[in-house]
Amino acid sequence: MLRLLPILSVLLLTDCQSVAEKDGVGLTLLKQSNQCRIMAPQMRLLKTVAEIHQATGLRAMLNAKPPPLDVDFSAQAVVLLAMGQKPTAGYRIVVDAEQVERRGTTLWLPVRFTAPPTGNAAATVITSPCVVFAVARKGLRRIIAGETGLSVDF
Repeated sequence: MLRLLPILSVLLLTDCQSVAEKDGVGLTLLKQSNQCRIMAPQMRLLKTVAEIHQATGLRAMLNAKPPPLDVDFSAQAVVLLAMGQKPTAGYRIVVDAEQVERRGTTLWLPVRFTAPPTGNAAATVITSPCVVFAVARKGLRRIIAGETGLSVDF
């Protein structure tokens, strides 16, 4: 049992990377993590690759070199969307990249904050889910994160 603890810790603390794009909008999901160390829900712009890695995990403590990210900060807005601190595992941020909609200078990003199902066992571990995505800046002034009430202006 004690041998499994370090392995489980690494799995919980590492980042998952995936890419999802929608034609015409240029949305790319860069990173997703359950250990962002952000206390309250928020949405903000990130300006460097170092900020992305800093916001999305504990890689420095694991002595792992973060994977490279190909981001053009002059042409893309890189946004962090955080759920805030949660008391158990199982909380997630779900981004529906297929339903992204541009409304003039505003990008409507369908997002849901989900909780673990009630009645199911969940690990008692403090989590802080977040996602980082990039979107083409061209003509955009605001991004709204669905029904979360969060937005960012730039």
